[in-house]
Amino acid sequence: MRSAAILAVAFVLTSPVHAQLCTGKRLWGPYGMQLSGLATISGAQDPIADLARLTLSYDGTVSGYSSVNFKGLLLGNPASGTYELHPDCTFALSLQDDSGGWQHFRGVATPDGRKITIRQTDPETGERGEVEKAPNGCTASDLRNAYTFTLSGTATPLATGNKPIPFAAAGSLSLDANRKLSLVRPTAASVAYDLQPDCMIQLELPPLTPTGRKVHLRGIVVNSGAKILAIQTDPGEPAAAVFVSR
Repeated sequence: MRSAAILAVAFVLTSPVHAQLCTGKRLWGPYGMQLSGLATISGAQDPIADLARLTLSYDGTVSGYSSVNFKGLLLGNPASGTYELHPDCTFALSLQDDSGGWQHFRGVATPDGRKITIRQTDPETGERGEVEKAPNGCTASDLRNAYTFTLSGTATPLATGNKPIPFAAAGSLSLDANRKLSLVRPTAASVAYDLQPDCMIQLELPPLTPTGRKVHLRGIVVNSGAKILAIQTDPGEPAAAVFVSR
């Protein structure tokens, strides 16, 4: 028993703290990035949801474009910057928008580089989310036949005319043989969508939020069509949505 304990201690002492799973690896190609949370840039806690399509190159550079729903106001910007993938799979990303401002992110990548959990590290920001590998191009045939989804965010005074109202919704979608999309749950309804060749997708869902209005989403297809990352683009309703194939 004592010798076994000594061997166990020796193993712990000689094992590396971080396995060097990403040594010599680089990320490349298109990725979708989604973050959400609360930011205190204005001095108060304001909801924010961010979606980006980024192309990562072998040389460590990044290019792409992003959409941000901050306090219910939708902004869009081209983005460029740099990234670093360290041997222990920790990840650093710096993005600059067309106004010259920089944003900084840190996270951890899976060893295959297909998914990164990430958070923004700039002062007065608190967004968290994920970066996930996207296809090089998309058609309707790349969508899966069924998805479950979650949608969560805050209806701001801009949308409610009064006070912020947090909300959450969940349901499921199905795609028929003619590639028509329908909401199955929580209620049956048709869903309009527009899938672009760069795998960006626009979705129009029936009312699911406290405002009672239709929900408009901008998303990106990732993980070979198995997932869609999206944000709500309606004024006053910064929210994030995730669709997962089933």
